[in-house]
Amino acid sequence: MSEPRRTRTDVVIPVYAHVGLTRRCIESVLEHSGPELGRLVLVHDCGPEPEMLPMLRAFRLADPRIIVLENEHNRGFISSSNRGLSLCAGDAVLLNSDTRVTPGWLSGLREVAEAHPRIAAITPLSNNGFLCSVPVLQRSSPTSLFEPLELDLSGLPLYTLMPTAVGFCLWMRGEARQRLGLLDPRYGRGYHEENDWCQRARGAGYLVARANRVFVYHEGEVSFGGQRRVLDVLNLRRLVRRYPKYLEETAAFEARPEAHQAARYVAAQLARRSPHSSIG
Repeated sequence: MSEPRRTRTDVVIPVYAHVGLTRRCIESVLEHSGPELGRLVLVHDCGPEPEMLPMLRAFRLADPRIIVLENEHNRGFISSSNRGLSLCAGDAVLLNSDTRVTPGWLSGLREVAEAHPRIAAITPLSNNGFLCSVPVLQRSSPTSLFEPLELDLSGLPLYTLMPTAVGFCLWMRGEARQRLGLLDPRYGRGYHEENDWCQRARGAGYLVARANRVFVYHEGEVSFGGQRRVLDVLNLRRLVRRYPKYLEETAAFEARPEAHQAARYVAAQLARRSPHSSIG
């Protein structure tokens, strides 16, 4: 009897700057994704470093699963993301180039997706991930705090439902993406576009989840430079105009014990590993 066909997931990485971080991200995906990885779509968005595109092309030559899309001019994060996602017929992960995935990350996200057919968006735990941050919710921590990575997350619930996912690592169900469309280009260069997509998904009856047994490193705040704060404020206003209950629902989630369960669980493990360190 033949084995059941394994569902593969495509990964899309928009690429602009920071060659070293980008190389490390791509290498981690290739090393830690296993047979669950379908295609790895790299979207080059005409960044400032001349060595970036040759590096991406070298990855493509070395691995047949890799596709490199080369924008003719700088299109911004959302447009580049949508260009990559448009190649993905099924489930896909939109991944920032300043992340590092860890062993079993893709199968862990798949496990959450298969736990409930209405889950449309999933984000894992991270050192820098807003509602998915550990060891303190909504607070970023240096990646060095977790290295070497020796977390045992098996004692946590498989997932926690949330009002929104986080864009550094966003698993998107293919069926939901086909129904809802891609990220809204009206959010310009980026910020809060993933929150908008999640609110559309929830409005259509889908669910959004945090994968409590998956961890992805995230450097954070390296893509937008000095424009970060302006984009954040402008696009949050746009988001709240569309979804007036967004901030209220997010605050309500933050106040619930299950929102903090993963962070406290990880904090306890880190404290046992380094009993003299201070967390929180």
